[in-house]
Amino acid sequence: MTDAYRAFIALPLSPIVLDYLAGVQGCLATQGIRARWVRLESMHLTLKFLGQLAPDKVDAVVAALDRVAAHHAPLQLTTLGLGGFPNIGRARVLWVGIGSQSARLGCLQQDIEIGLSALGWPKEKRPFRGHLTLARAKGRRPFERHIGDLLARCEPNEPVAFVADQMTLYRSHLRPEGAVYDTIRQWGLSEVAP
Repeated sequence: MTDAYRAFIALPLSPIVLDYLAGVQGCLATQGIRARWVRLESMHLTLKFLGQLAPDKVDAVVAALDRVAAHHAPLQLTTLGLGGFPNIGRARVLWVGIGSQSARLGCLQQDIEIGLSALGWPKEKRPFRGHLTLARAKGRRPFERHIGDLLARCEPNEPVAFVADQMTLYRSHLRPEGAVYDTIRQWGLSEVAP
C-alpha cells in the first residue's frame, strides 16, 4: 500500500492571469522585497487544503468532487487588489485578491467543504477569501511594516478578467526548491448557472 500524500483542491490559472501575476511579482521584486516567490507553474486558486490523503480515500474524494463539479458553471473572475495574510501590518503571505463572481466562487468552495466534511475532513474555521498567492516571507518574521506602501506602488491600474472552468485535485511534493504539483483528477465546470 502506498503512503498518504499531501493534497489540495484548486482552480488552475490561464496564461493571461499568469502573465499578470508575473508582472506584479516583477514590480514587487524591484521594490526590494525579500521573499520566497511562488513560481508561475505552481500558481493556482486554492479551494481546500486536504492535508494527508490516504490512497484508500481517493475514490470517495473523487466521487464527492464529481457531485460538486456537476453543479457549478465556469467562473468569470477578475483580479482585485493586493494584500497580505494574516493582515497587512504582520503579513507573511502576499496575494492578489479576486473580484467579480467572488460570491459564486465562495459557493463552490462551500460545496467542497460540505462534501468533504461528510468524509471526515473538518470544515475550515476561517472565512474563505479567494486569492492568488504571490510570495511568502523568508524565515519566521513577517514582511517589513511598510509592505503596504510597496504593494500600493505595484497595484495594477486595471484588473485582469479570466475564466476558471476547471477544478483540480492536486498531489503536492515538497522539495527544497519549492512544492511541485501533480494532477490526480480534473473536472470541467460546465453546469449552466441558475
